Amino acid sequence: MRGRRGGVLLTATVVTALAARGFWGCASEAPPGPGIATEGGTITPVDAGRDTSKPVVEAAPPEPQPPEGWVPWNDFSPTCSLYVPPRRELLPPPLEWEPCLDSPVTQKLACRRIKKKWEGGSGPTQGEFLSPVTSAMIREDGSVLISTTQYWGMRRMNVFAELDGAVKVAVYEHRIDNCLLFAGAGSGSHYIYHVFEPGSDGRMKGGVSAIGGNIDELRPRALIRTPPDDDFTSHQIVAGNAGFFDYRGGVTLYRWDAPTKPVPIAPGGDNYLVRPWGDMAHWSVGESVADMIWTPEGGAQPFVTFPDRTKGAGSLGTDGVHWVWVEGEGRTTVTYPRVSLMVAPFTRNPSALQKRKLRGDLDSLPFGTAKFVVGHGFAARGMARNDDAGVYKMGILVARLSDGVAYYLPSDRVELGYALAMTKDEVIVRGRDKDGTNVFRIRLDSLGAFELPPP
Repeated sequence: MRGRRGGVLLTATVVTALAARGFWGCASEAPPGPGIATEGGTITPVDAGRDTSKPVVEAAPPEPQPPEGWVPWNDFSPTCSLYVPPRRELLPPPLEWEPCLDSPVTQKLACRRIKKKWEGGSGPTQGEFLSPVTSAMIREDGSVLISTTQYWGMRRMNVFAELDGAVKVAVYEHRIDNCLLFAGAGSGSHYIYHVFEPGSDGRMKGGVSAIGGNIDELRPRALIRTPPDDDFTSHQIVAGNAGFFDYRGGVTLYRWDAPTKPVPIAPGGDNYLVRPWGDMAHWSVGESVADMIWTPEGGAQPFVTFPDRTKGAGSLGTDGVHWVWVEGEGRTTVTYPRVSLMVAPFTRNPSALQKRKLRGDLDSLPFGTAKFVVGHGFAARGMARNDDAGVYKMGILVARLSDGVAYYLPSDRVELGYALAMTKDEVIVRGRDKDGTNVFRIRLDSLGAFELPPP
């Protein structure tokens, strides 16, 4: 028997076979439908489920939004997609700290690291939740702020945060295709962000463009904007109380009260690692042959220098109480066979420098490529040494300035590579562990297992 022309004709046998093969889905999960007349009687159809022959279009996740209550900040450029909080209570929460991951080194130390409380990066920053160039801002009273970028997927939250207190300044980047912020190292009462914009080739490049201001002010100021450079050598911008310094093609000062009027303070040449302190600054010159100093009253002057290239100085750092640096001698090739740790009472006058050697057993690499951080009678910086297997590895040298007693913290599963600051109880270090870049706080009274032989 045939069904009516144009109608559906199914035998009970065929229906049963199709159902057994799963063509109808699970009847128990669907309400009964209307009956269908067949040769074998009336049957109740079951839910056929979704049509698997068509691709499933997943709903797109909602577009992340700027932090609630934050407002656009267009003083530099409305194309930058920058946001700031209008009130302090909307600032991000303080940094939280947790014990460091276990390693052969950290398990012998009282060590803490920043606790991850946000998403972490994606794309180019996949595997990181903090900026790999996280730094510290040291104020005149010795207090320390951590300057970092928190990666929220492809978005970025830039903060200056007290070690154990509030976030002082925050700027949120909702998009990074038109502008990109990088915090400049600094000290004192002012901070700065170097602003990168697309160059003529579409790549992000930095001219002398910056935003920043007083660390106690909630909103940044638009300081200066210049076209991105066409070459690949970026300007380097750092902040101090006198203003911010650019050290590409010489050292130039931009005062806070006149940020668009450059003041050249040192001619073009091999100047690098400019570090402000208070209203002054210091830097290295020419493969660490000399360290220079600039003060408003004396201008730029050689601070530690030698008449020939067999000797050199580098890594100069200060806390306003001591100067600390390294001196090398006996060079005939690239490295110095003898490297000494030097200290002197603080002075702004190079002719009044009274230096004293603390120890003469430092390794030659890196020489002058990392500054000492100084404070509370101690100094620290990154230094490479041979481990027990003869492998050259980076670590952290910490020295007591009263007698030269020193400690060396090697990298072993937790990388300790860059000293950021000293407090009265801790050395603050930037490094890496399995979770990416982090900041480590290591108590000075836990360093005993890593003491070096007497100088």
